[in-house]
Amino acid sequence: MEKGTLNAVQSHDDVVSLAAGELLLQGKYSFYNPESINGPFGGLEVALVDEAADHEAYGSVTIHTLFGLGSETKLQYSGKATFDGSTGYTTVRAMGRGILMAFPDPPRPVAAEIEFTLAPTRDSGTITVQGFLQALPLAATSLHPSDSAPS
Repeated sequence: MEKGTLNAVQSHDDVVSLAAGELLLQGKYSFYNPESINGPFGGLEVALVDEAADHEAYGSVTIHTLFGLGSETKLQYSGKATFDGSTGYTTVRAMGRGILMAFPDPPRPVAAEIEFTLAPTRDSGTITVQGFLQALPLAATSLHPSDSAPS
C-alpha cells in the first residue's frame, strides 16, 4: 500500500456504495414466555434484504432468563427468508452463533438454529430457538417497512 493511501470509506457516497441489495424490512420484536415469569424473554432484530432472486435475513436474538442468577444469550444470524405468496407469511431459518452468559460461569460460545415467522402485516409472528424457546409469540416494537416489501 502506498504511503498516504487509505483503503477505507472517505465519504457518505462511499458508505452508500457499499449497500448490497434492497432493504425490504427493518424491525425489532419482543417475545416472552406467557407461562413463566422466569423466562425466556427477549428480543429479535431483523433486516430483510432482497438480493437478486433471493431474500436474505440478517440480525440478532437476545434471550434472557431469570432461572438461578439469570442468563443472557446473544446470537447473530444470517439466513434465507422465504415469502409465501398464498398466505403472506415470511419464514426465516438460520443458524445463530454467539455467547451465553450465565453467572457465575464464564461466558461460552453457543450455536442454535433459529426459525421465526412473520405475519403478512409483519407486526407479529412466532420464534423458535433450538434448546432455548419454542414457538413464542413475537410482537413488533419498531418497524421500518419498505414500499417494495412483499405483501
